Amino acid sequence: FKAFSHHVPEDGNIVLLFGPHVAISEGGEVGKYLRQGQSSHSTACGACIGAYKACLAKAEQEGSDDSDDEFDECDMQMAWI
Repeated sequence: FKAFSHHVPEDGNIVLLFGPHVAISEGGEVGKYLRQGQSSHSTACGACIGAYKACLAKAEQEGSDDSDDEFDECDMQMAWI
């Protein structure tokens, strides 16, 4: 919030809302967004998409013989998403 606080007027107020911020392209691709002034899509919330892909990979592993269920406690960003 330090960088964010530099955008608040002195003696000003802010409104803080929480919600998912994963983009969906016009073509329906989750996590991609064509930003104004750019010629190609880019990721819009890379952390959320990374967590989503980790969940997909885990779902695919459940039917396999791979029993690596170790949780990476060092990866707190992915763990909390």
